[in-house]
Parts: sequence; C-alpha cells; structure tokens
Amino acid sequence: MKYNLIAIGILSAIILPFGKIATTINNDGFAHYQTFEAIKTGNANFLYLGQRITGYELVWLERMTGINIITLFMWFNYLVLIIGGIMTMIMIEKITKSKLAGILSMFVITFGTGAVTHLFWSGTIFNVMEMAVLLPLTILTFYLLIEKRNIKNFLFFIISAIILLLYHPTFGINTYSYIPTIRNATEGNSIGESIINPIAVIFILIGITNFTCFIIGIINIVKQEITLSQIITITSIILTAILFGVLAFTKITAFSSRMAMNLAIVINLLTVIFLGLILKNKESKSIITNSICISLLIVGIIPNLVQWVRS
Repeated sequence: MKYNLIAIGILSAIILPFGKIATTINNDGFAHYQTFEAIKTGNANFLYLGQRITGYELVWLERMTGINIITLFMWFNYLVLIIGGIMTMIMIEKITKSKLAGILSMFVITFGTGAVTHLFWSGTIFNVMEMAVLLPLTILTFYLLIEKRNIKNFLFFIISAIILLLYHPTFGINTYSYIPTIRNATEGNSIGESIINPIAVIFILIGITNFTCFIIGIINIVKQEITLSQIITITSIILTAILFGVLAFTKITAFSSRMAMNLAIVINLLTVIFLGLILKNKESKSIITNSICISLLIVGIIPNLVQWVRS
C-alpha cells in the first residue's frame, strides 16, 4: 500500500497543474462548456448521460463555491486522469496479483500511448472517463464475478456495465458527437488531425514496443498455469480490442480515428496484464525477460510524459 500511495502522489504531481493556469476547453470541451452554461437557463441539449450528470454537478458546485464553471471543469478533467490511473492500478493488480504491474499501469494508461493525452487535450474528457475509469472498473467487476459468483459481485458487474453503456456513447448505441470548429486560445488539435500529426508516429513506435511485450507475454503464459478467471477476462478484453479495431479500420463510424485511440488504450491494458502475469510466473523467473518487458513499457511512457511536462 505504501508504494501504491507513493505512485499515486507522483502521478498527481505530474498531472495536476500546480502553479500554472491550464485549460482543456477546446474542440469537444467547448461544446461541453456551452451545454453547462445552458443548464443555468434551462435550455441545455445533452448529448449523453455523462454530460448531463457532470453538468448539473458542476453548476451546483459553482453556486456553492463561487468558482467559475470553466475552472471547475478544468479540475474535473485533471482528476479524471488521476482517477483513471488509480482505477487501472487496482484492476491490474487484482487480476495479475502483481503490485509492480499495477503501479506501472497507472503511468501506462495515462502516458503509454498518445491516445489518452490527445483525447484529453482535445476536450473529449468523457471518452477518457469511459476508457480509463469505467472500462477498467467494469473489467474488474467482471473478473471478480467470474472468480467468485455471488449476488454481490453480480450486482456490482451489472451496475458498472450499465454505467459503461450509458455514460458515454463509446460503448452505447448513440455514436453522435459534436465537434465545433470554433477554437479558443489553447489551439487544441482536432480528432481528425491525429492521423497527420507527429503523435501518429509516436503511436506507431509505442505500438511496436507494446506488440513485442505482448508476444513475450503470450510465450510466457503458455508455459504456466493461469486461472479460468484470468483466461475469460483476457479473452473479453481481446474481444473489446477487436471491436475497436473493426470500428477503427472501417467506415462504420465517422470517428474511426477516435476508435483507433480507444484500441490503443485497450492494447495498453492487455500489455500490462501480460506483464503482470510474466512477473508472477513461478516456473520461469527470467530476469532478462522481465527487464525487457518493463523497459519497453517505460520507453513507451517517456515520449508522452516529456510532452506532457513541457506543455
């Protein structure tokens, strides 16, 4: 627990905008801000449940604290990243039984690809909430249900799954998303620009490192016994990756580039799970293999971490 708290403190120190003014109100974020302002006059048109819930909470907090809604929404954005790291850590540590993999996953989910940070700076914070907080929570409750089937775990899974489906259209029926063309002084990149942005190059490089660790993980897993709960959970995550892969490389949705980012996030989750299983492999305690996998993940984190600190 001590090391977990230290890791949370480090992640918070990196993410939270201490001593500087930062804002994520651009692109989709601008539309969210307009909706929150419209709540005050009773003319809000909500896109999905997550926006509605957050909007009313922020308006209430503005009235109670006197802090303007833009500032409150900014802090909400940063807190989502931290909560996402914590939720991912809990999920990975519970499934793999590896504390080191859990701690690393906090930084992998945030900086392991440019996907989360790019979605963050584009103002699509509810997509980040869906992929970094609610998806790991649902995976965790699913794993707990498979591991121990009882009413409590069943209810936890059903509730988390319903929230996952309704909070944001990533996993829901509604695929509509409003991205205004108006930009503010922050000049955030639009989702469509990601395919010609240098971030795309980082995606490819980090994808190669993740794939290498992924293959090493498979080779090691076949050499050891893993539980049925782990097998079923990993299979469900792989199916989720396939879903996003289909959406990313077809014309089913107009937001294929965003689906590609979601795919990158899911692959990162799989990579850290495989790392955790490698580290807990009792039959093959290969220092070289473990060091390679850990190093690859750290290398994958560095470019986006440096970019975040400099921003």
